[in-house]
Amino acid sequence: LLAARLPSRFGHGAVLVSAAALGDGVFLLVPALHGSSVVTVPALLAISFMFGTFGQLVNVTLMAVRQTLTPDGMQGRAAATINFVGMGLTPLGSLLGGFLAEAWGTRTSLLVTAAGM
Repeated sequence: LLAARLPSRFGHGAVLVSAAALGDGVFLLVPALHGSSVVTVPALLAISFMFGTFGQLVNVTLMAVRQTLTPDGMQGRAAATINFVGMGLTPLGSLLGGFLAEAWGTRTSLLVTAAGM
Protein backbone atom coordinates (compact mmCIF):
# COMPACT_ATOMS: atom_id res chain seq x y z
CA LEU A 1 0.00 0.00 0.00
CA LEU A 2 2.75 2.46 0.88
CA ALA A 3 5.19 1.57 -1.89
CA ALA A 4 2.54 2.08 -4.56
CA ARG A 5 1.59 5.58 -3.42
CA LEU A 6 4.44 7.31 -1.59
CA PRO A 7 7.14 7.36 -4.33
CA SER A 8 4.79 8.89 -6.87
CA ARG A 9 3.81 11.57 -4.37
CA PHE A 10 7.15 12.39 -2.71
CA GLY A 11 9.75 10.88 -5.06
CA HIS A 12 11.80 7.71 -4.80
CA GLY A 13 14.79 9.34 -3.12
CA ALA A 14 12.79 10.97 -0.35
CA VAL A 15 10.90 7.75 0.33
CA LEU A 16 14.09 5.67 0.43
CA VAL A 17 15.91 8.00 2.81
CA SER A 18 12.99 8.66 5.16
CA ALA A 19 11.81 5.03 5.28
CA ALA A 20 15.35 3.80 5.97
CA ALA A 21 15.82 6.42 8.69
CA LEU A 22 12.50 5.54 10.35
CA GLY A 23 12.77 1.77 9.94
CA ASP A 24 16.37 1.47 11.07
CA GLY A 25 16.26 4.38 13.50
CA VAL A 26 13.55 2.78 15.58
CA PHE A 27 16.09 0.13 16.61
CA LEU A 28 17.88 2.81 18.62
CA LEU A 29 15.07 2.33 21.15
CA VAL A 30 15.82 -1.36 21.77
CA PRO A 31 18.84 -0.87 24.08
CA ALA A 32 16.76 1.48 26.24
CA LEU A 33 14.17 -1.20 26.98
CA HIS A 34 14.43 -2.93 30.34
CA GLY A 35 12.27 -3.88 33.22
CA SER A 36 8.83 -5.41 33.17
CA SER A 37 7.73 -7.51 30.21
CA VAL A 38 4.38 -5.71 30.40
CA VAL A 39 6.15 -2.69 28.90
CA THR A 40 8.98 -4.26 26.92
CA VAL A 41 7.00 -6.84 24.95
CA PRO A 42 4.51 -4.33 23.44
CA ALA A 43 7.41 -1.94 22.78
CA LEU A 44 9.35 -4.68 20.97
CA LEU A 45 6.24 -5.54 18.95
CA ALA A 46 5.82 -1.90 17.94
CA ILE A 47 9.53 -1.59 17.05
CA SER A 48 9.37 -4.79 14.98
CA PHE A 49 6.23 -3.56 13.21
CA MET A 50 7.87 -0.24 12.35
CA PHE A 51 11.06 -1.94 11.15
CA GLY A 52 9.11 -4.45 9.08
CA THR A 53 6.85 -1.85 7.51
CA PHE A 54 9.52 0.68 6.60
CA GLY A 55 12.12 -1.98 5.78
CA GLN A 56 9.79 -3.51 3.21
CA LEU A 57 9.00 -0.05 1.85
CA VAL A 58 12.72 0.46 1.28
CA ASN A 59 13.08 -2.98 -0.34
CA VAL A 60 10.16 -2.55 -2.73
CA THR A 61 11.09 1.01 -3.68
CA LEU A 62 14.74 0.10 -4.19
CA MET A 63 13.79 -2.87 -6.34
CA ALA A 64 11.54 -0.67 -8.49
CA VAL A 65 14.37 1.82 -9.01
CA ARG A 66 16.88 -0.95 -9.77
CA GLN A 67 14.56 -2.62 -12.27
CA THR A 68 13.89 0.71 -13.97
CA LEU A 69 17.57 1.60 -14.33
CA THR A 70 18.99 -1.85 -15.14
CA PRO A 71 18.84 -2.93 -18.81
CA ASP A 72 16.59 -5.95 -19.47
CA GLY A 73 19.52 -8.23 -20.35
CA MET A 74 21.19 -7.50 -17.01
CA GLN A 75 18.17 -7.93 -14.70
CA GLY A 76 18.97 -11.49 -13.65
CA ARG A 77 22.65 -10.80 -13.04
CA ALA A 78 21.90 -7.65 -11.07
CA ALA A 79 19.38 -9.45 -8.85
CA ALA A 80 21.71 -12.43 -8.33
CA THR A 81 24.64 -10.19 -7.43
CA ILE A 82 22.63 -8.16 -4.92
CA ASN A 83 21.22 -11.33 -3.32
CA PHE A 84 24.64 -12.99 -3.19
CA VAL A 85 26.33 -10.00 -1.57
CA GLY A 86 23.46 -9.36 0.86
CA MET A 87 23.07 -12.95 1.96
CA GLY A 88 26.82 -13.60 1.80
CA LEU A 89 27.50 -10.92 4.40
CA THR A 90 24.94 -12.29 6.87
CA PRO A 91 27.31 -14.79 8.54
CA LEU A 92 29.98 -12.10 8.89
CA GLY A 93 27.47 -9.73 10.49
CA SER A 94 26.41 -12.47 12.89
CA LEU A 95 30.00 -13.10 13.93
CA LEU A 96 30.67 -9.40 14.36
CA GLY A 97 27.51 -9.04 16.46
CA GLY A 98 28.62 -11.87 18.70
CA PHE A 99 32.09 -10.39 19.14
CA LEU A 100 30.64 -6.96 19.93
CA ALA A 101 28.19 -8.38 22.47
CA GLU A 102 30.95 -10.32 24.19
CA ALA A 103 33.37 -7.38 24.26
CA TRP A 104 31.02 -4.45 24.97
CA GLY A 105 27.88 -6.07 26.41
CA THR A 106 24.49 -6.54 24.82
CA ARG A 107 23.06 -3.04 25.25
CA THR A 108 26.13 -1.25 23.91
CA SER A 109 26.50 -3.58 20.95
CA LEU A 110 22.80 -3.18 20.10
CA LEU A 111 23.18 0.59 20.24
CA VAL A 112 26.28 0.54 18.00
CA THR A 113 24.54 -1.80 15.55
CA ALA A 114 21.40 0.31 15.40
CA ALA A 115 23.46 3.47 14.88
CA GLY A 116 25.42 1.70 12.13
CA MET A 117 22.22 0.75 10.33
